Amino acid sequence: MVISLQLVGFYGAKGQVESGFSQVSLASSDLQIQKPYDVPQSARYSFINGVHKLWVYSTDKPHAPSSSTKPRNSKTYAKIFHDHQNHDYSSGTWQFEAYGYVPSGTTGVSIMQIFGGSPQATTLMLRVYNGALQYYQAQGHNYSSGVWQFEGYGYVPRGTSGVCIMQIFGASGNHHATTLMLRVYNGALRYYSTDLVLDPNIYNKWFRLNVIHHVEAKKLWFSLMEFTSYM
Repeated sequence: MVISLQLVGFYGAKGQVESGFSQVSLASSDLQIQKPYDVPQSARYSFINGVHKLWVYSTDKPHAPSSSTKPRNSKTYAKIFHDHQNHDYSSGTWQFEAYGYVPSGTTGVSIMQIFGGSPQATTLMLRVYNGALQYYQAQGHNYSSGVWQFEGYGYVPRGTSGVCIMQIFGASGNHHATTLMLRVYNGALRYYSTDLVLDPNIYNKWFRLNVIHHVEAKKLWFSLMEFTSYM
């Protein structure tokens, strides 16, 4: 598997600096490239026409012989980052902006990290898993086979629109990046934004949503029950 990321104008770009912020210039000396220790940098990194491109294979070595990092799909990645010594900070409000591109088939790649945090070792990590850009990584209940059932209670205040009630990540085919997304548009609870409506007026009432997902059969079943108050 190949894991790659393209960053457009990662440094030296004139981004939109909001009022109250001062732009920090970045030079090539502010960037460090990590790659497998047994291959040259050119074998895993290129910079052409303002675009940084990085890629890595699941069989690659770690970035240093002394590193305990193993070359596995979920954790192996090529990395480009700011020099910590030049742009460390421990106070204030900071703004970051960059352009990026993630090719189809990429998974496990980290788009951005902010180091220093609790309970994680970082404050922020944005990663791509199977096409979904996620805050860290969904934990505990990943699955790829079998029959699964989900149930939860919810309440959508009047005037809310566009809110997502439930998602199931991972899908086959080209229609959606997810298997399921239930969203509210102008009071109607819909399957994605289609004409398939589970409830035409979900506002201001408690409901119980039950979903069954049969992975091998590629089928979903829905059940919705409404209440006047939370039970």
